[in-house]
Amino acid sequence: MSDSPPPPRSGTTKGVLFDKDGTLIDYHLTWGPIKQAAAELAGSGDPALTHKLLDIGGMDASTGITRPDSLLLAIRARSPKPGSARAARWMS
Repeated sequence: MSDSPPPPRSGTTKGVLFDKDGTLIDYHLTWGPIKQAAAELAGSGDPALTHKLLDIGGMDASTGITRPDSLLLAIRARSPKPGSARAARWMS
């Protein structure tokens, strides 16, 4: 008997890559159409409601770009320092 692990089988996952900062996969191009379709579905065919839902979520419907501080993207590597003006905005 051998103590070494068996060789990987064909099709075995050898690694997982997370692209949390959008370096490899363009967030806006990937998720923009999905968010647009979800807002259209939730808006039940009402273009004004669809636009409002995207706006509330932080996505510009005309460009497909989502604000970094929005509900739909929410990139926050760390919380702001207590007492800072940014902390006051973040907590409100």
